[in-house]
Order: sequence, then structure tokens, then C-alpha cells
Amino acid sequence: MLEILIIVALTFANGLFAMSEIAVVSSRRAKLQSMADAGNTRARTALALVEYPTRFLATVQIGITLVGIFAGAYGGVTLAQPLAEALGQVPFLAPYSGTLSLVLVVVGITYLSLVVGELVPKRIALNAPEHIAMTVAGPMNSLSVAAAPFVKLLSLSTEGLLRLLRVKKSDEPPVSEAEIGALLEQGAQAGVVTLNDVLEGLVGDLPAMDRQDVPMIVPREDGSWLLDGLLSTDELKDLLGEVTLPQEEEHDFYTLGGFLVTNLGRIPTVGEVYRWGEWRFEVVDMDGTRVDQVLLTRLPEGSAEASEDEKAWR
Repeated sequence: MLEILIIVALTFANGLFAMSEIAVVSSRRAKLQSMADAGNTRARTALALVEYPTRFLATVQIGITLVGIFAGAYGGVTLAQPLAEALGQVPFLAPYSGTLSLVLVVVGITYLSLVVGELVPKRIALNAPEHIAMTVAGPMNSLSVAAAPFVKLLSLSTEGLLRLLRVKKSDEPPVSEAEIGALLEQGAQAGVVTLNDVLEGLVGDLPAMDRQDVPMIVPREDGSWLLDGLLSTDELKDLLGEVTLPQEEEHDFYTLGGFLVTNLGRIPTVGEVYRWGEWRFEVVDMDGTRVDQVLLTRLPEGSAEASEDEKAWR
């Protein structure tokens, strides 16, 4: 019974190493950095493991290897013989009891190691990597110090082999979607950066929130319309009479500004005109690279002349 308990304990130790490894390598730096900046010492320790993983990974591999070897050797010595004696009581198994007992012990320990020592701990680590990384960071860091000579040897070997293979260390790791989300969340709370700031950096200035009350379509006394560049294409088609817009099926645009940019083939300038059928679109205001205001005029019947852009489209 004691032998089985020792093997189970070794398997759990293997699971702890595996869970620690996955938790640290799966943790988001931005989230750990945010908690470390807030004064969380455990997050600071975990962040150090994430940023300098070679020593930590070497420690984990030493632990997993030693535990696996010891569990296999101990199980083979202590469990195989009693099991062989039990199998020897069965007449048709007696000639093969020694080999069969060893195979059963190896298969049993391997199965236990895979499920309890690998798969389950890794799934747990993936569900809450930062929390688990902060929990194990302290003990794993202490273990790394204790195993420093072996870790140093493995670290030097790893770095040397990487240099031989000409694998360069990445100074700027890839940024994940989750890290951008954490950055936005932290920046919004601190007043540094918001989602609106990110979008403006990509497409230019966006309208302020207080523009929601500004009408998108303003009829004028001369029969023309002043349109907002963010007017949806559905509203534009309603205004024009349920028509199919040029290049609508070939390109994805959803606003009046996108419609003009697509059909002109460039970002327009103030005063630029696009004619289509009986309609004349004149850009009257730009907000950086975004079409801000457009004057829509219906041309008199028979006087509409296609622009060069429209001719090219046809």
C-alpha cells in the first residue's frame, strides 16, 4: 500500500511541474505587468519567470525527468514482484508472470502519469494561467535557486545550441489579442488610451460621442442634401431610391465615405466631385483621411454627364 501511495505522490509531483510550466508559458505579460505595477509581489515574481524562462524551464525539465525516472524504477522494483507472485497463482499465466507483471506495472504507471501527471494539470493551467503562475512562482523560483548548478549547465547548453542553430532571441515578442485587450482596459482606467484612440490611430479622427445627436442627412432649401461621411450605405440607398451602388457587390463598404473612396480609387480631397447617373457627390469637408461631409445634388434630367471615374467603372 505504501508503495502505491509513493507512486501516486510522485505522479502528483510530476503534475505540479507540468501545470507550472504551462501556466507560466501561457500567462499574458500585459496582465501580469498590470498586477505587478499595482503592487502584487507574486505577479512580479511570475513576470520574472515569464521574461526569463530558460532557468525556469530547465528546472521544470529536471524535476519532470527525475520524477519520471524515479517513479518508473521504484514501481518496477516494488510492484512488479508482488504482482508476479499473484499472477503465478493462475496456472495458464504462471509461465509469463514475470514479464506480464512488469508490462502491467509500466502500463499502469504510464497511464497514471499521462492523465494525472500531464493532461489534467495542463488543462487546469490553461483555464487560469496567471493565477496559477503567481501561486507557483515563489516555490519554483526557490527550487531554481536550489538546483542552480544543474540549471546553469542546462541553460548554457540550451543557449549554446540555439546559437549554433542561429535561432535569434526575440526582443519584441508577438502581441496577442488578449494583451491588447488588457492594455486597453488598463489604459482606459488610467486615462491613457482608449479603444477610440486606437481606432483613430488607424483610420484618423473619429466623431466625438456628443455627435450622436447631429443628423446624418440635412435637407437644404435648394433641394440638395448635406450628408455625413459616416452615413450607412443602407440609408444612402433609401435616399437614392433603393438602387444598387456601383461596385457594391465587388467591394465591402458600409458608409458613404467608403463608397466614395472605393469608386474614386483614392482618398478624396475637399472639392472633389463624383458623378453617378443623376447624382452628384461633392466632398465639402475632410477630417484627416476620413470623408466628413458630402453635398449630394440631383442633376437635372438629361444634363447628367458621367465623370471620368464613372466612365472607368462602366
